[in-house]
Amino acid sequence: MIIKQAVKGLPTKEAIKLVDVKEVVKMNELIEKAKKFNIEVTVGMTSAELEPLILNAEAEQAAQVAKEKEVAEGDK
Repeated sequence: MIIKQAVKGLPTKEAIKLVDVKEVVKMNELIEKAKKFNIEVTVGMTSAELEPLILNAEAEQAAQVAKEKEVAEGDK
């Protein structure tokens, strides 16, 4: 009886969390891209949340470059 109470009183060990290496590599790449576009990355963001933000930023940059080309060609 005393042993059971003593064991119950011991702190429980935290479960070991396994890391998905592919997801970590993907997140690292996305974070590097986000830095290039000055996208704010918060702790706990998933790759599914970050990917659309980067795609939108890339599309905006491509549109801006195309617009600048049109202006430059129009000046000639």
